[in-house]
Amino acid sequence: GYPRNMRSDLEILDHEGVDLVFVPLLDEMYPEGFETFVDVGSVATRLEGEYRPEHFRGVATVVCKLLSICRPDKAYFGQKDAQQCAVIMALNSDLSLGSEIIVGETVRSSDGLALSSRNAYLSDRERKKALSLSSGLFAARELWKSGEKAAEKLKSVVANEILSGDLEVPVEIDYVSVSDGSSFIELGRVEEPGNAIILVAAKVGTTRLIDNVLLV
Repeated sequence: GYPRNMRSDLEILDHEGVDLVFVPLLDEMYPEGFETFVDVGSVATRLEGEYRPEHFRGVATVVCKLLSICRPDKAYFGQKDAQQCAVIMALNSDLSLGSEIIVGETVRSSDGLALSSRNAYLSDRERKKALSLSSGLFAARELWKSGEKAAEKLKSVVANEILSGDLEVPVEIDYVSVSDGSSFIELGRVEEPGNAIILVAAKVGTTRLIDNVLLV
């Protein structure tokens, strides 16, 4: 799950000059008898879809309702959740919801850790270990830039980085993937800059984290 602190969130939004916040009640979004869900198809079945069955069905449904109710000209999401962004772009296009979906770059701490509300669950030692996700991704990207095109070699760099270091912090890798950034189909090689992406999902201690970098 994700930590929720409405007061803190509202204070941040106020500081950023936000004028309006849409905060519907759970019963308003999902009243008794609610049975309609959005299934966006194959892009939601791979990687996160495999490890978190029906997760993207929930994401697609709530985002579809959000876009339908608010009718925003632009809706902003983060690159850290790359596959989720692809799911949202697919439903926005397929259902003609009319919003422009904008994907912002992953925001990172100064040490490289991708910002996530789940980071609050990490102990100091676990947080230090969690840096191996981003450092592994960065190392794989540099290896690719230096000429290594084989996906298996790139994935092994990420996995080895995560599994080394402090062995007393339990780490469980769900996946390391080199995929097409639109379909999330696994790639065997990445010859040229384009739409390829390296993704990782791993549990550090009891906290599941995801991260990715584009091969551009």
